Amino acid sequence: SSGINAEYGQFIEGKDLVLEVRKVGGVITDLYWECNGVRMENKIVNKKTSNKLVLKGATADMAGSCTCFVKGIGSQDSAEITVEAQANEVTIAPVKKKMTCKIGKKKCNPRCTVTKTAGTVSAKSVKICKLLDNGKLNGCKTAKKTKGRFGKSLGKVTDKTTGNYVCVHTEDGVETVGPPTHVTAN
Repeated sequence: SSGINAEYGQFIEGKDLVLEVRKVGGVITDLYWECNGVRMENKIVNKKTSNKLVLKGATADMAGSCTCFVKGIGSQDSAEITVEAQANEVTIAPVKKKMTCKIGKKKCNPRCTVTKTAGTVSAKSVKICKLLDNGKLNGCKTAKKTKGRFGKSLGKVTDKTTGNYVCVHTEDGVETVGPPTHVTAN
């Protein structure tokens, strides 16, 4: 008889979701996939010993289950794969935890590194903000990316420049605030 077996599928949002079944013999006349009740078309890679379903740029709503159905001469089989979504985690780290800037000078540039589990971080999605004592963000400016680090000049340094500055990454409405860099003006 014709048959297949399957494994568990996990993906990171924004990356491709690839599900694979192994063919375990028999002549297969028809093979198709259904995910969360919807038949998948044009995304199937068929090989002699396996069959893959590739979903480009997977989103969280693709979590659930996908089933591969196979029909052979005089038999049929199906294999279900549970699909779990994993958030695309953002990690922010300040380049320096403390820095001193001279009053009257323009060289004061708190920087950070920002990474994601999947994909690249766009400079447009990162801002440098002053973190106020009440936890609110103030004077946010889009960061510039240089050598893999995100930073922004704070302009001409005054005594008001002193404070904590954070990198803020925003994507799809989700804001991630990094640990602060404490800037002292003197």
